[in-house]
Amino acid sequence: MTNGEENDDAPAAANAFPETPWSLVAQGMAGDAEQRRIALERLFSLYWQPVWCAVRYGWDTERDETTLLVKTFFELELSNALAADNAIDGHGRFRDFLRERLQAFMDNRDKITASSTGRDFIDFTSADSLSAEGVEVHDIFDEQWAQSLIERAVQRLENNLAGEQRNIFEIFRAHDIDGERPDNEALAQRVGIDPELVTPALYDARRRLRRYLVEEIHEYALDQDDALRELQWLLG
Repeated sequence: MTNGEENDDAPAAANAFPETPWSLVAQGMAGDAEQRRIALERLFSLYWQPVWCAVRYGWDTERDETTLLVKTFFELELSNALAADNAIDGHGRFRDFLRERLQAFMDNRDKITASSTGRDFIDFTSADSLSAEGVEVHDIFDEQWAQSLIERAVQRLENNLAGEQRNIFEIFRAHDIDGERPDNEALAQRVGIDPELVTPALYDARRRLRRYLVEEIHEYALDQDDALRELQWLLG
């Protein structure tokens, strides 16, 4: 394992949850202002997309208003909610907590002065590719949550298959992502390998992706059983 490359052959710890949203909350609550800022920005980077999409399409708000509301939700509403003394008492799945807080925030948005401290946690231009018109708020949030989770796992797969293993990702992308479904001969010719190596390459990429998905889910699941339920939900 070199140059920071992850060891994909090392088995994931079955019950390891090294950094969950709730552990970030606990760290932020126990730390100083800078530690709280870091924890909140980490939560934002992971979960802003489902929040943005739900506000934009579920509540039918204009783009600029959506951006301002989402920033306000994270910087003020969520920050205050997480700082409450009982924020982590008897907590459930973070996805459910975040959805419920967003619902409460939007139900009272007429009483809230949308504002921002001016800190840009993330470049919202990537939100232009998000779309979920005509879908219920609850479904929008969950669908976008799943999509952003899968995107992070696929990006991680691509990063870890760079260099000499790039052909594995190219095969996976052509077959499973782009939907071309070319036969093994065509895929082999495209990436310059023997046709009999295509099926093992696909298996390897899917195995890695599943592992990354499980590790992404571990960041917010309650325990191993909950992580398995989330994986089943994610994969349908």
